[in-house]
Amino acid sequence: MSKFNLIYVNDYVKWNKFVEKSLQGSIFSNSQYLVFTEKRHVLYYVIKGNKVKAGISLILNNSGTSCKFDDFVIYNGIMFDESVTTRFERFKLTEFIINELIQKYNKLEMQLSPQFEDLRPFLWHNYHNSGKKFTINLRYTSYIDLSKTNTQLLKDLQQLRRRNINEAQKVGASVTIGLEIDLFLTFYRNLMLAQGNEVSDDKLFQMGYLIHKLIENKQAQMFITKNPQDEIIYIAIFCFDSKRAYYLFGAGNPKTKERYKGTITFWNAFKILKEDYGIKQIDFEGVNSPQRGWFKLGFGGSLLPYYQVIL
Repeated sequence: MSKFNLIYVNDYVKWNKFVEKSLQGSIFSNSQYLVFTEKRHVLYYVIKGNKVKAGISLILNNSGTSCKFDDFVIYNGIMFDESVTTRFERFKLTEFIINELIQKYNKLEMQLSPQFEDLRPFLWHNYHNSGKKFTINLRYTSYIDLSKTNTQLLKDLQQLRRRNINEAQKVGASVTIGLEIDLFLTFYRNLMLAQGNEVSDDKLFQMGYLIHKLIENKQAQMFITKNPQDEIIYIAIFCFDSKRAYYLFGAGNPKTKERYKGTITFWNAFKILKEDYGIKQIDFEGVNSPQRGWFKLGFGGSLLPYYQVIL
C-alpha cells in the first residue's frame, strides 16, 4: 500500500500559494489563469499523511477521459512542494503520480516545466515488459536575466538586434503599454495566414478573452510599438507571476516594413517589466522553430530544456 494519496484540490487560494512556492510552478498552473483559458482542467494534490508533497495540473478533453496539450498552457503537469528536497522522494512521487494517472485517463499528455529535471520515472515505466511506454519530446526555451544592468543586457544581444534597437531609437519609434486586443487579433490572424495556417474564430475569441482577463486581473501586460508616423506596428503580450514574466503572444502589422519592430518591442518591454513591475527573469516561452527560435536567441539568454511526456 502506497504511503501517498491523490486528492482533488478544492481550496484554490491555497493551491495558488502552492504553485507560487513550488520550483516547478508557473502562472500556467494558477487556477485563475486556467479559468481564463476556458479549457476543461483538473488539479490534484499528492499528500503524505496530512502534508502536501506535490501538485498536478492537467488539461482534459471535453469528456474528461484524456489529458492533453494546450496552446495556451505552456507548462503543466507535476510540481513538487518546496519541502521535497531529495531526488529519491521526487522520483517516488513521480512514480506514484504516473501509476495513479494511467488508471484515471486513457491518454496522458503533459508539458513539464524547465525546473522538472528527472525524467527517469517516465523512461522506466514498463521498462521490463511490453506495456505502453512514454514518448518524451525534447523542447527548449530561453531565459533572460533582468537582474543584469541594461549595459550588460545590451552587450548580450546579437549585433543585428543592437542595430535594430539603434535604428528604432534613431527614427523615434515608441513602445507603451495599452489595450488593443482586436487589433492584435487581426495582426495575429494575418501572421498565421502568411505562414499558411488558418486560425479559427473560436481560437481568436479565446485568445482575446484570455488577454483581456489576464490584464484586468493584473497578471499580464500588452506592449504596443508605434513608428514615427504614429502607426501601430507591433504588439506583444507578457504574462507574469512572482517568479518571472512569460512571453505569451506577439504579432506585427503586415502592412508596415520596419525591420526593428519586433526587436524594439521586446527590448523596451524588458525595461518596463524590470523597472515598473520588478520582474527579474523572462521566459521566452519556446525557441523550437528555426525562425522564431533564432530571433529570440538573438537577445542572449540561457537555453533551457523542457519536456513533453506522452502515453
